[in-house]
Amino acid sequence: MQKPVDHTYFAQQQKTYLYLQHKYQLKPITESLTFFRLRPANFPTIRLAQLAWLTSKQPRLLSHIQAAKSLDSLYALLQAKTTSFWESHYQFHTPAKQQQRKLTKSFIQLLLLNTVFPFLFQYYKYTGDGRVDQILDWVRQLPPEKNNYSLKFKELGCSIADALESQACIQLKTNYCTPRRCLSCSLDTNS
Repeated sequence: MQKPVDHTYFAQQQKTYLYLQHKYQLKPITESLTFFRLRPANFPTIRLAQLAWLTSKQPRLLSHIQAAKSLDSLYALLQAKTTSFWESHYQFHTPAKQQQRKLTKSFIQLLLLNTVFPFLFQYYKYTGDGRVDQILDWVRQLPPEKNNYSLKFKELGCSIADALESQACIQLKTNYCTPRRCLSCSLDTNS
């Protein structure tokens, strides 16, 4: 059970939720959120508040994303902040140092790479839209991801120039290295 929160913002949010829960017969989420102590800026409460802010400030967000003509316009669309309450809290019941909580460029890149681009790619492929190549071009414009997969492939001598290549490393690791299908892999690390 959660601690009671004595704050007008919380009371307002709870009142709105109860109204919407009744109106749309919403079922409460039974899973608890996971908070890692070392990265409070990435707490699920902050990320959910940013998503709520973004969707309230950008009605029809998906339409705007689909209409984007450049990577820069996507960055501009996904600039999300939080309400003032979340600038001084990481959780409802825990005050924190006052700080503007907005998405960083690197986090927006992760959103694009792991959420927006896969959705658009599949959608365009399904609808026969010719913008599939545009999505791949945008992925090539992003810097390579910094993760364990990329680091290990770099140690093996693979050069990773962009996010498309770092995604390829994840694909190779998942489908060849982990299941030990080395003989089926066409990657040659000796050249």
